[in-house]
Amino acid sequence: MAVLEQDGRTELEDKVPQVMVRRMWNVPQTGTRDADMLDLFSDVLGGSASSRLDRRLVHQDKLVDSIGTANWASQLGGNFMVNAMVKQGVDPAKVEAAIDEELKKLIAEGPTAEELARAKTSYEAGFVRGVERIGGFGGKADVLASCAIYERNPGCFRDSLQAVAGATPAQVRDAAAKWLGKPSHVFMVKPGARKELAEAPAGTPSPFVLPKVDARYKTTASSVDRSKGVPVTASFPDLKFPAQQRATLSNGTTVILAERHDVPVVQMSYQFAGGYSADPAGKPGIANFTASLLDEGAGDLDALGFAARKEALGAQLGAGASLDGNNAILSALKKHLEPSVALFADMLRKPRFDQAQVDRVKGEWIASIRQEKAQPSGVALRVLPALMYGAGHPYGNPLSGTGTEAAIAALTRDDLVAFHQRMMQPAGATLVVVGDTTLAEIVPLLEKHLGSWKVGSAGGAPAIPAVANARQSRVFLIDQPGAVQANIFAAQLVPSSKDPGAIAFDMANQVFGGDFTARLNMNLREDKHWSYGARSGAASAVGQRMWRATAPVQIDKAGESVAEIRREIAEFFGGSRGTSAEELARQQKGLTLSLPGAYETAGSVLATIGSNVLYGRPDDYVFRRKAEIEAITPAQVDAAAKTLDPGAITWVVVGDLAKTEAPIRALKLGEVTILDAEGKPVSK
Repeated sequence: MAVLEQDGRTELEDKVPQVMVRRMWNVPQTGTRDADMLDLFSDVLGGSASSRLDRRLVHQDKLVDSIGTANWASQLGGNFMVNAMVKQGVDPAKVEAAIDEELKKLIAEGPTAEELARAKTSYEAGFVRGVERIGGFGGKADVLASCAIYERNPGCFRDSLQAVAGATPAQVRDAAAKWLGKPSHVFMVKPGARKELAEAPAGTPSPFVLPKVDARYKTTASSVDRSKGVPVTASFPDLKFPAQQRATLSNGTTVILAERHDVPVVQMSYQFAGGYSADPAGKPGIANFTASLLDEGAGDLDALGFAARKEALGAQLGAGASLDGNNAILSALKKHLEPSVALFADMLRKPRFDQAQVDRVKGEWIASIRQEKAQPSGVALRVLPALMYGAGHPYGNPLSGTGTEAAIAALTRDDLVAFHQRMMQPAGATLVVVGDTTLAEIVPLLEKHLGSWKVGSAGGAPAIPAVANARQSRVFLIDQPGAVQANIFAAQLVPSSKDPGAIAFDMANQVFGGDFTARLNMNLREDKHWSYGARSGAASAVGQRMWRATAPVQIDKAGESVAEIRREIAEFFGGSRGTSAEELARQQKGLTLSLPGAYETAGSVLATIGSNVLYGRPDDYVFRRKAEIEAITPAQVDAAAKTLDPGAITWVVVGDLAKTEAPIRALKLGEVTILDAEGKPVSK
């Protein structure tokens, strides 16, 4: 690896809401024991919620909204990184000094026995969860292939596991001292004016000359007849989905269990009605914000104590809200199942809502909203719901569920306690369990820790009123000066996920913009080369869904891209260029042949069962959906496409107004309104 000869620094300015500081070192490659030790050092320094940097900079000094570390080992070398998002108004130099101080202290002292034990458990848990998958980063194939390529030993992962399990504080300290005492480079991005960087000329590459064949290598005769083209797979695995068993707890919660004994992990999702569609008037974001505080201390444990406890167990706990539901999750190692369930129960039943943590998370939350508004897709998804549903509609708040800066700042602890009591009710809720357990084992355990959980009257899910689509197309422009891309969104409301025609409409969408080979992407990316990727889809919802097509395009092609999207919408959804048999067959195969691999993890099974519960679907829905997709005809797809009215599209374009406004106005799509990042009209 190329160790830096001296410290370096790069500073950039951009239209960002806060300073980001990133410090990096070149460190050893994969397969070395030092790389394994640096993985553990990273966890103790800043890789976990109870880490040294989190304790110091997030909780104690309150200098950053977030901080993290990572050790990335590759074939020829690795990188160790510390990344901090500095609070607005804080001098970045203070953050850098505190990071350096904590780093040097940990290098000098080494981790404590307790810290190292937690890091080892986290490493083991991460490996176990990763190899549940066949492919993907950390999956079985990835682990075996990496070992085979980098170390010529497919079983090299055992060496790392053994090294980590036997690591001592001194070994971790020595590896850090050896590598992180060397020069590093600091990258800083600060709020300011975006400056265009001059591009080097492309030039013409020299002709490629094949090198002489190395005498050490010999060719092996092949038995494959390449004249026949790429071999075609003749058979495919059948779709399998685990059987579901049910029980009812004393608290009125329905338990649904799907057994999976592939890895020693048990996952749970406690599902409650409501979601951020249930945010009360004037309090957008309260559902998500309340859920985010459940694991910031519970029972006798404060925020750091709770984090340390879950890390010691190798457990993952958290909570959040979606559009139509709230849920709390647990992923537990089988060997620590009972204490993990006990901690999960405390999180649900006894969240502390300590004022100090409420204030801290408020600051982080507001910073995340500002980040959303600085991102083209983020700002568009904040304003689109109110445009489509109306500001007073349950679905009319920002699609991220984060609410507004003013609403979050005004929330009190009493608001959070009351919302938790009202919306997270065990009676009538569903607890989905997937993993290495049985009904006979898990029900008594859940009954022990959750059976007596009783709360007052439930808030329930809100009624979702139907909304009429706009009668004609309209255009909303949001200015992002200096943007080098225009982000185009075309939207319209379509029926609920519970609608009998939902699968047919989703098939129509697949043909139009559902994947890489769909019409929209093949036009804007493959044919025109104006976009890196264009897609469309309707997110799931109990009420009307918002269908939207999205396309980030080069800024000088904004008008032409909108014209192309309009043409594609008019031709397909208007019926003048219907679905071909070839298009449909390709989409049918893509959606159905991928299904056997879609449920390889307990998490994917958990999510699917959860969706079935939310939308009132039968246990065998995955099979029914597959059968409907296989049986659908081009005529049925074209009929479903007529759900969308090409003449009543809502367009939102985010980009540099100086470059987008004139060409888009020239298209005469409909009335044009300029909005700010809050979705309010701007007068010119």
